[in-house]
Amino acid sequence: NARVTFGAEAVLASHGLGPAVKTPVSISEAEQQIILENIRQNVTDLADEHPKTTFYLFFTPYSICFWHVLQNTGTLERQFDIEQTVIEELLKHPNIKPYCFFTNFEMICDLNNYKDLYHYGEWVNSWMLEQMHSGNYLLTEDNYLQHLDAMREFYTSYDYASLHR
Repeated sequence: NARVTFGAEAVLASHGLGPAVKTPVSISEAEQQIILENIRQNVTDLADEHPKTTFYLFFTPYSICFWHVLQNTGTLERQFDIEQTVIEELLKHPNIKPYCFFTNFEMICDLNNYKDLYHYGEWVNSWMLEQMHSGNYLLTEDNYLQHLDAMREFYTSYDYASLHR
């Protein structure tokens, strides 16, 4: 962390945007199958081979600028569909505990936590471990749809132009 610069200036410098796409892109059935095969091969098959082991997984909390790129390129809904596909597959395996921090909007919108669109400071890692230890942000059959709805609502209505003011 000492060798990099965190904050809005650093993040926005890495936040190049092309022209906005007007037509949103959805996930195709073929892409969905590729994603499922990938998750099965690299995650769930291993969990199934070791049913007495608990696997803790988390979705990396990318910055609000990452979500802006998705919105700008028309791939925001596609990302939500991919996440839903992955979450639903993970939840079929009781020894996998998936955590997702995408609804901690305060953290994701605070560019002081980031050095670019994707990479956050070590304090975010520590915070996530604390949250996982406490069982916060754990996705379950009972809450994952509300989680996805909250994400859709926030990231589709966010004032992305405010990032450049």
